[in-house]
Amino acid sequence: MAVYTVPAGHTLYISKGTATHGTDTSGAYMTVRFMARNQGSVFRTATKIDLTNVNIQFDFEQPLKITEKTDIEVRAVCSKNQDNALAATFEGILIRETI
Repeated sequence: MAVYTVPAGHTLYISKGTATHGTDTSGAYMTVRFMARNQGSVFRTATKIDLTNVNIQFDFEQPLKITEKTDIEVRAVCSKNQDNALAATFEGILIRETI
């Protein structure tokens, strides 16, 4: 799983992510969503990628600003009805806010 919660008193700036799938079915693709949920709200899609190759790296021109206590995760669905493996990462800078 690619899941993280930004600690209280911090801001996370996500600059890039990767997604890799292990499907071996011809014509299959994965729809990968990078999701974020502020405390007490619902998950919203920050970016969506259709993955037809084995892997992809997605860079954000402007880093995504993720505020404290926000949950982030990566979700994926395969176009074929089969078991699949997906690996996902995201990279960024975690900054402690000063009071």
